[in-house]
Amino acid sequence: VAALGGGARDPRLVRLLADFLGHPVERCGDDETGARGAAGYAALSQGACADEVLPVRCVAEAPDATAAEAHAAFYSEFEALIGNMAPVFGQLAGRAP
Repeated sequence: VAALGGGARDPRLVRLLADFLGHPVERCGDDETGARGAAGYAALSQGACADEVLPVRCVAEAPDATAAEAHAAFYSEFEALIGNMAPVFGQLAGRAP
């Protein structure tokens, strides 16, 4: 799993994602990863070697098992709360502001 874009700049956010997913997440150190990818495909279409096309340095953030367990427990409680609140949300949705 790779994290790209603005959120990938923050290693804490990427670590949180790794904890939630339970898998390492690679955080690419380039703010313009999308543009770099487009340029890479353009270069490949013109015959450039794949190894020479704009390499990007990425750092893998590994999940923390203790944090992952805590997040899973919280999410389980959140799902129960949402399920219990569904009738209230439905009632509120029927009202005009």
